[in-house]
Amino acid sequence: MHPQVIGREDRLAKLGKFVDHAREAGAAFAEVREVAARAGDAI
Repeated sequence: MHPQVIGREDRLAKLGKFVDHAREAGAAFAEVREVAARAGDAI
């Protein structure tokens, strides 16, 4: 998130709820390096 937004408690709570909802729906979260490693030479 943008640095001007990250410190706002209400927005962090909303982000947390979104992440929880996305995980429950089956979404996966990964760092860019992990995605690149999985993709290998296909990129």
